Amino acid sequence: MVILYLYYYTFLSLIFNFLEMLNISNTLVLYVAEKEWVVFRIVFCSTYVISLLAVFYDLFIDFREN
Repeated sequence: MVILYLYYYTFLSLIFNFLEMLNISNTLVLYVAEKEWVVFRIVFCSTYVISLLAVFYDLFIDFREN
């Protein structure tokens, strides 16, 4: 799952670099891409935080049982 996020992250970065290279600004494509980027960051960060919490919770349960 993390590998898919990294591939998606790299793909979006390449698209943004290409658009910047072409000097395209204030277009619908760039607007949609920026919104997509924000949604991706929110999803990625929330998934990362939830997975960290799950790992700590699992470690806490294991520690309490022993």
